[in-house]
Amino acid sequence: MLTRRTKCRLCESEQLVLSVKLPVTTIADHYRATGEKQMPLYPLDMYRCESCGHIQLLDILPPAILFDAEFTYMPSKNPALIEHFKMYADLVANLLGDHSAYVCLDIGSNDGLFLQTLKARFGSEILGIDPAHAPAEHARSQGVETWEEFFSADSVRRIKERFKKIDVISANNVFAHNDDLISFATNVASLMHDGSVFSFEFSYLVDVVEKGLIGTVFHEHVSTHSLLSLIPFLNRCGLDLVDIKRIDTQGGAAIGFAKLLSAKSRVSETVAQLMQIERKLGLDTARGINSFRDRIISDKTKVAELLNPYVGEMVGGFGAARSANLFIDFFELGPILKFIIDDSPQKCGKWLNAFQVPILPNSSLAEKNPKVVICLAWIHTEKITTRLKETLGVGVKVLQLYPEIKLV
Repeated sequence: MLTRRTKCRLCESEQLVLSVKLPVTTIADHYRATGEKQMPLYPLDMYRCESCGHIQLLDILPPAILFDAEFTYMPSKNPALIEHFKMYADLVANLLGDHSAYVCLDIGSNDGLFLQTLKARFGSEILGIDPAHAPAEHARSQGVETWEEFFSADSVRRIKERFKKIDVISANNVFAHNDDLISFATNVASLMHDGSVFSFEFSYLVDVVEKGLIGTVFHEHVSTHSLLSLIPFLNRCGLDLVDIKRIDTQGGAAIGFAKLLSAKSRVSETVAQLMQIERKLGLDTARGINSFRDRIISDKTKVAELLNPYVGEMVGGFGAARSANLFIDFFELGPILKFIIDDSPQKCGKWLNAFQVPILPNSSLAEKNPKVVICLAWIHTEKITTRLKETLGVGVKVLQLYPEIKLV
């Protein structure tokens, strides 16, 4: 089931060095149902390629396990993402210039929200590709044609049979998920013409290092990208990174925009500026990822110190989020947690994998009346803190894990 990569995804070097040791943990967003045996644990250690500097996981789970029936994330349920995609579509329009977006392809299209946004913006014909059944089925119910599969050479063959060329290709966060990036990028380039735009959103290594974003580390996120390693890789695949936009999604990410090398497009000054920032952070050496490792180790010590006075008290968590499993295992929260509150009916009634910690609905919060609540859904820290103070009173303590470790 578990395979181990021996070469860098970008440059195929075998000079891979363990940089960040993390605990083995369950797959993100997966919890144990009543009566089920404990679920398997998988490594999340982060490695650095000494040849190109790329940061990656080496232990790979089959995509069919990562994106199974439990994978039900849908961006159309998030109002902030709806506005985000409108902004994103405007950026694509600026790069298209005099060209029109007659055909748009979204790889990893999820529930079709971005494709719907592109269609509204350009009047395009749209096609999505996504292997997860629930999001793909939802997309089809909304009139978004979606092929329920992984993007592959066979997908490319059938797309070419249907369309001459694609004007806009997007792959948001797919670059983080894909184990065979060389084939992926080469296949994308084969679908493009000189006026095409390829856009891709990814977790940005600058933000991960600067902010200690351990919450972005998942089994499906097999790569964390920097421009210093990404640009030479794209060039080898026939693509040229012409612009980049930093965004605050998931604590800090970026949208890259590429065109064919043959188009000889002007490259935005932002690209060179960000490469300079990366060098200052030491992302072209081991210094950058080592600083991330040291930061999260320090954070772990601080969490333990803040929670120590509350051992034996009623301590809960809020949000059985995608990052919750790693947070619980890394910060060793399992023994102190008595429950987790979550809005999702799909998660309520389930349990943490290795501990007798139930996931309960919001209606249980006042009854439990905890002294401390740990904010596991770290992206929504501010909103959750306000909500907890309103529900339980200003006396309740909230342990925030982002943007800094503190008890408020």
